[in-house]
Amino acid sequence: MVAAALIAAVVCLWYATHEVRLTGAVTGFPLDDSYIHLQFARNLAFGRGLSYQGARWIGGSTAPLWTGLLSLAFLVPAPLFAVKLLGVAAFAGTTPAMFVLARRYDLAPGLAFLGALLLGLCDALVWSALSAMEVPLFVLLSTWGLVLHDRERRERRGAASTLLFAAACLVRPEGLLLLALSGLDRGVRFGRDPHDSNGSLGLRRGEASSLVAVVMVAAVVLLPTAVFHLFAHGSPLPTTFLVKTAASHSWWPALRDLFRAAEVLFRSQPWALLFAGAGLVSLLERLGTERERSLLPALWLVGLPLALATMAAPGTAVNLGNFGRYVFPLFPSLVLLGTLGLARIWVALVGARPGPRWRTAAALLAVVVVLPTARAMVAGAGRYALSVANVAASDVAAGRWIASHLPAEARLAVQDIGAIAYYAPNPLLDLVGIVNPEIRRVVEVGEDRAPLARLGRLFGFVERAGADFLVLFPESYGGLRTLEDLVPGLVVVHRIEVPQNITMAGSELLVIATPWSRFGPGSSAQGQ
Repeated sequence: MVAAALIAAVVCLWYATHEVRLTGAVTGFPLDDSYIHLQFARNLAFGRGLSYQGARWIGGSTAPLWTGLLSLAFLVPAPLFAVKLLGVAAFAGTTPAMFVLARRYDLAPGLAFLGALLLGLCDALVWSALSAMEVPLFVLLSTWGLVLHDRERRERRGAASTLLFAAACLVRPEGLLLLALSGLDRGVRFGRDPHDSNGSLGLRRGEASSLVAVVMVAAVVLLPTAVFHLFAHGSPLPTTFLVKTAASHSWWPALRDLFRAAEVLFRSQPWALLFAGAGLVSLLERLGTERERSLLPALWLVGLPLALATMAAPGTAVNLGNFGRYVFPLFPSLVLLGTLGLARIWVALVGARPGPRWRTAAALLAVVVVLPTARAMVAGAGRYALSVANVAASDVAAGRWIASHLPAEARLAVQDIGAIAYYAPNPLLDLVGIVNPEIRRVVEVGEDRAPLARLGRLFGFVERAGADFLVLFPESYGGLRTLEDLVPGLVVVHRIEVPQNITMAGSELLVIATPWSRFGPGSSAQGQ
C-alpha cells in the first residue's frame, strides 16, 4: 500500500517538473476553474465567508468542503504550492484505499497491488491532483466509502460509509447519485432458495434500520448546505451545477454520449475497461453466496455515465467537463472491476500451475496490463504542462494586465471569472452565470431560442449593468464581427494570443471597451 502511494506521489512530482520546464514555475493550474476554487477559498480564509467578490455570499461553489480545505492553504506563506500538496496528498491516499478495496473483493495481494498501481499511474488522476480541482478529494472519500460500504453491507450494520458518501456530495454534486445507489445496494439483497435443488437466486429485503440510519446521516450532513443554496439563489443545488446542465433534458441517454464517457476511461485504463465486463460477471456469480460482495462499484460505474447523458439537451453532446473530468471519479471502480475480470487469467497462471515459469508469465501479464496506462501517463505530463501554460498565457495574463492598466473601479463582463478575479481587483459580471445566476434567467426568457437572439439578450443585460469592458474569447460568441454587429462601437484595447491552445475556449482573448464605458478609448486604456 505504501509503495503504491509513493509511486503516485513520485508521478505527481514528475508532472510538476514538466510544468517548471514549460512555464518556469510550479504554481500554475491547468484550468481557469481552479482559480474559482481559490478565490472562494481565499475569501473564506480572510473572513469573508462564501463570497466571490465583496461581502455577498453566493452558492457558486460545487465543492464547499474542498473550498474549506483549500482555505487552510492561505494560512501558510506559499498558498498555491500548498494547494498542490493537498491534491497530491488526497491522490496518494486513494491508492491504499484501492488496495484495501481489491482485497475486500478477494483479490490476491499481487492483483490488489496491480490495481493500486494502475490507479497511481492514471494520468487523469495525476492531472487532477495538481489542478487545485476537487476531484482528488472526491475520489479519496468515495473509494474509502466503497471499502466501508462493503463491510457494513455484509455485517448489516454501520453508517460510516454514508458519512463519507455524504461528505463527497459536498465535493461534487454527482455524489448524490453515489449516495442514492449505496442506499439501493443496502436495501436490496440476494439469497438462494435452500429448498430449490438448482439453488435459484431471489431478492431479499435489506435491513430497514440500516437504511434509516443512512437517511439520517445523509440528512444531517447535506441539509445545511442545501438550505444555504436555497436561500442564496433559490435552488438547493449550487449555481455551477445549474450552469453546466441543460435547461431541458432528453431524459434518455444517447449512445454516442455513453461512448464518449467510455472513451475517456479507455484512454487512461484500456485493459481495465476491456476486462470490466468479466469483472461484473464475477460479481453476479457470487450473488447469494458467502462470497457475495457489494454491487455498488458496478452500479456507480454504469450509473454515472447514464445520469450525465440524460442531462444533455436534446440533440447536443453531453457535458463531461474539461478533458472528461466529470467521469474521473469512476477510475477506482473501473480498476476494481477490471482486476476482478483479470483474476481468472491470473489464477490460471499462478494458482493452478505454481512455479517460476508461470510466475514469470503472470509478471509479463502485469506488464502488458500496466504498459498502456504508463504510456498514457507519460503523454499526460506534457498535456498537463501545456494546459497550465495555456491558462497562464490567457486568463492569468489578462488578470495581471487588467490590474496594472485599467482603473480598479472599471466593471468587467468576463467569460472566465477564475484567474481574472484572483489577480484583478475590478468588480466582475459573470457572463456564464456562476457568480451572477440572474444572467441565465435573462438569457432564457423569450420564445426566440436562436443563438443570436440569446446573445442579444445577454449583451442587453451587460449594457444595463454598465460593464465598462468585456473580457472574452470571441470564438465562443460567433466571432468578433458578430459581436461588433450586435453591439456597434466596441473597441478592442488588448489582445492576448494563446499559442498551442488545448484548454481555453479560444485561441485569442480580448479586452474590449464597450460603447457606454466610463473608461473607453479616450482613457489610459487606449493603445495599451
